[in-house]
Amino acid sequence: MKIGWVAGKVVDEHGNATPEMKSRAFSALVENIPLIIGFKDLLEKYHIDIDAKSGRAFIERR
Repeated sequence: MKIGWVAGKVVDEHGNATPEMKSRAFSALVENIPLIIGFKDLLEKYHIDIDAKSGRAFIERR
């Protein structure tokens, strides 16, 4: 497994987006396993509220 960094934003269907941020990413050494992007860095900066029953969620900066 290799560990690196990716840069990206969280964007919703209305075009609202977080600022670009770096997150850790893990890549397996074989092709049949997808890239895994970690949420640790996101969770340190944002509060995430998920309501699975209604299918709604939101994030807000801490």
